Amino acid sequence: MSRAEAVCSNQDCRDKFARLGLTYDDITEGEILALVMLLNREIRKSNKTGETSVNTTRLSSKITIKHKSNGKIAECYLFMNSHYYTQRECISFNKGGFIGFAGWADDGNANPIRRAFLEWCDHLAALKVAARPDPDTISIPLDDASVTSLLKLMEHLDAEDRRRMFEPGNRFTLMCGDRKIDYVAEEAKG
Repeated sequence: MSRAEAVCSNQDCRDKFARLGLTYDDITEGEILALVMLLNREIRKSNKTGETSVNTTRLSSKITIKHKSNGKIAECYLFMNSHYYTQRECISFNKGGFIGFAGWADDGNANPIRRAFLEWCDHLAALKVAARPDPDTISIPLDDASVTSLLKLMEHLDAEDRRRMFEPGNRFTLMCGDRKIDYVAEEAKG
């Protein structure tokens, strides 16, 4: 069997999660179940095509989730089984924010996990955007309206919000308490 090429690196997966502005606060138990469904599909496909090292690789039914008081996940661990091992790491959402991907696996065994995770990130990001009441409005409480706080907020905006703010011709409304500021990005002059 020839060695499988990596679809991307584990770090590329973590980078996409961050680039899309996703955090553990965007993950509910239902979103973990959506990830499980995607993982099952990708692992089955990889078993059929011979990408995985053996065709008995499967997602374990064991999932360990610790919740925050608001119902979001604090940490979560998904596992894999095969005929010669049980409960190896599949994806781990660790307490400190680090996301691990089958550290034991070669690219052939990790690729279906990576593909499922990348698709899941797109799904989560789409849900996050759809949940915004008005994508052209950013609300800032009055006590956070200082320049320092505004700059700190801007560091945490997802790529789409930053693009919308600074791409020439784009408009957005900034709400600071009851004060409404309409903004239009323009080309730098000179």
